[in-house]
Amino acid sequence: MYKKKKSNIIPLSIFLSIIIAVFYLYNSKMFERTPPNVQIKDDPKYWNLKSKLTIQIKDESGIKNYKISFKTSKGIKVLKSDIFVTPANEITIELDPPKGTYAIKDKKVSLIVESTDMSKWNFFNGNKLYKEFEFIVDKKKPFISILSNSYKINKGGSALVIFKLKEKNLKDLYIQTNFGKRFKVTKFKKDGYYISLI
Repeated sequence: MYKKKKSNIIPLSIFLSIIIAVFYLYNSKMFERTPPNVQIKDDPKYWNLKSKLTIQIKDESGIKNYKISFKTSKGIKVLKSDIFVTPANEITIELDPPKGTYAIKDKKVSLIVESTDMSKWNFFNGNKLYKEFEFIVDKKKPFISILSNSYKINKGGSALVIFKLKEKNLKDLYIQTNFGKRFKVTKFKKDGYYISLI
């Protein structure tokens, strides 16, 4: 009778040990299930295909690799990629505009960011990131025409500036002096016309 009870305890203890081990592995950082996170600094909606883009990739378990591709109507081109022997939790990539693409006529282009982390999840293949950022191509500079302004401003004095602006994709608008001081601009009379008190 005693031997029978003992023989039942051994398989039960093994079963419990397996459950505890599985539970530990499932909840450990080695088996985390969150894919890498990617952000583009300032998250621009427009791109002139001349300015650099700053891309940040973060991951709790460490970044194993990444690949950044440029997508147009003509296809997809890999711009940058890397594989890390020593994984980092955060990397910053300064991405230069692809050469020869300033002449493209596409109204929209995309950047595709792919990355894999060091997690043992997914049968030791890690978590995978795939994200596509779409940009509206804007290669035209804003056109400003000064309609009225004071020729000279005395120290401690003030003046008005009235100007016309042509820009469809306006982000910021202000007047800045040589010393870095900025002045607020407000709409004047009708669309495209602005005024500022300096």
